[in-house]
Amino acid sequence: MVVNSQLQIVPFPLPHYLATYFASKITTEPIISADGSYVKPFSIKRDSAFGAFIFRCFSKSEKPVVLDRGFTFFIQFKEHQTAQEANIVNARYSFVDLKPETVKEINKVFKAVFDESLKSYVAGAEEVTRKFVDRKRGIQKEAIINFCKKNKVTYTNQNLQAWVKMIYRDKKRVNVNKTNVL
Repeated sequence: MVVNSQLQIVPFPLPHYLATYFASKITTEPIISADGSYVKPFSIKRDSAFGAFIFRCFSKSEKPVVLDRGFTFFIQFKEHQTAQEANIVNARYSFVDLKPETVKEINKVFKAVFDESLKSYVAGAEEVTRKFVDRKRGIQKEAIINFCKKNKVTYTNQNLQAWVKMIYRDKKRVNVNKTNVL
């Protein structure tokens, strides 16, 4: 499938693990970009809350944004959707880009979604494993690796250690809050 002339694709930098996680969740078909590489864009629409937010964050660009190779996340939208409001840049007559501060804010949201999914998966795996198996060590790390395999997330040892620490800190914080409530 070739890129439609009425569509614009805007690169959106995400950390590698987030890009692979969300790429596995997107149901859109891969398309061929201008440089010949296959990309799997995240299609947004103006009538969704996230889409409306993204459209308001677009800024006018003098030239098309360069499509990076690798696991850059891509946002795809129909140009005619930008022509309906005054506070949205009209993409029919210009190229658009996202401001760096907007990218940081959206990255925080994507990271929060990933973190919550990972924490809930690990908590469920711990509960089930402790109920049926008399083992306490290595459950978290094994659950994180299974989560990554299931969701096609590429990770490094550094990511793995950071996620183990994040889950430990979150569990410690939750336990402190439970004792304060009682």
